[in-house]
Amino acid sequence: GIALMLGLAMFRLTGRPLPSGAAALAFVLGGPTIESVYTLSKAELLQCFFLSASAAVLAWGHGQGRKPLRTATLLPAAFLVLLAALTKETSVVVLGITVVWACLAAVSGREAKLQNSRLAQSAMWAAGIGIVSYGLVAVVAVPSILAGAGPRANFTLTWTHMAANGKVWLDLIMREWSFLVPLMAAAVCLGVSARRFSRAGAVLSALAWMAVWVGLFLPYRFTPGYYLLPFSLGASVLAGYLILQMADSIRTARPAAKVTGIGLAALSVGLFLLTLPNNLSNARIQLAVDQANTDMLQSVAHQAPSGARVLVNIREDIEYLWSIGPMLRLLYGRTDLQIEAYPPTDPISDRNGQSTWIVSPLIENVPWPSVRLGIPEVASREWEAGLHQDLGERLSLEREVRQSAQLLIVDAPRLLCLAARELSYCQRRNAPFDTRLFAAGWRIYFVKQDQE
Repeated sequence: GIALMLGLAMFRLTGRPLPSGAAALAFVLGGPTIESVYTLSKAELLQCFFLSASAAVLAWGHGQGRKPLRTATLLPAAFLVLLAALTKETSVVVLGITVVWACLAAVSGREAKLQNSRLAQSAMWAAGIGIVSYGLVAVVAVPSILAGAGPRANFTLTWTHMAANGKVWLDLIMREWSFLVPLMAAAVCLGVSARRFSRAGAVLSALAWMAVWVGLFLPYRFTPGYYLLPFSLGASVLAGYLILQMADSIRTARPAAKVTGIGLAALSVGLFLLTLPNNLSNARIQLAVDQANTDMLQSVAHQAPSGARVLVNIREDIEYLWSIGPMLRLLYGRTDLQIEAYPPTDPISDRNGQSTWIVSPLIENVPWPSVRLGIPEVASREWEAGLHQDLGERLSLEREVRQSAQLLIVDAPRLLCLAARELSYCQRRNAPFDTRLFAAGWRIYFVKQDQE
């Protein structure tokens, strides 16, 4: 649905099927899209559907000759922005983005506008109405939105934290969209030669969209790749308009520029195709993790005796700690189990005949950067070692559930390190082809009674 809305909006604005189809294809096959689809529970997919649908409505209205028809599209577009904000509160940033678009349209030359000032202003009005409506809903109907719900607790507003996050986001962007670098170079090369930059306004507007979304997530505590799904909308649009810029200028460009531009475009296509096995590997990782978690829950639900105490060997504030208990109760009916974090607040003992079980996660051969896993690989080994140090021979391994996924990670973005060695991505030593066997699972222990 998102790709369809995105393609329709692009086609309505450009009238060209190639860049519109390229933008839709780049979005569908992008890493954040695949990660979001396999994660399922995240709101980014619905958020981006509403935002792309709003853009499609505005693009359709922009193509109408009559002003009343163009004006009539503002309300449905604004309503879709409201739905996006209710789905994910980060959507409020689109108001600032549309203001930037309006400014770019106002100062750009005649050919370089984002279609024209009217479209940018319509987008700003639709975003403004939608976000103001969201504010009213938050105050009147759902005051919990302003009373503590949302991501505010996940912010850390320090330069050190934001700089560290910036490196992570840059690594993720290089993994997914390094093909945009030679594509941009090709468009600039041909545009300079032909002395024509007819799509500069659209390109700058897409870059503004991307920059604002990355800036929004710099203070965030977590850095999962699916947060970049709105960013990938802008990256896909950027790819489409760069292709359109090349098509507009290639005929009048000089022969040397044509050869260079075509070569760079071919490199871009190659880099894009090399992201496909990486994203396939990431999808396999997510399926393996999900199956391992399901196997662990089923094992505990079927093996743990009535009233057992189940300790989760996770020593960080990770969602597994507070989701295992509800899932055992709701999905498997084990309301009798006592779920706690390890180490527990009181000593482990057979209290009134209550048995104690421990589930400990294992993660092996995680590529970098990777999809969100929830369990850090190095920390999981440390937790396991600490568990054995604490309890030693009292641990009896009842079962180990393990799922694996064959990796095929092609480190094609490493080519860009030839020109920018100082990038954080270039400081990591990745194999050109990562063919390791990723593994995820859990060890389920029964704690024997202390003989002392």
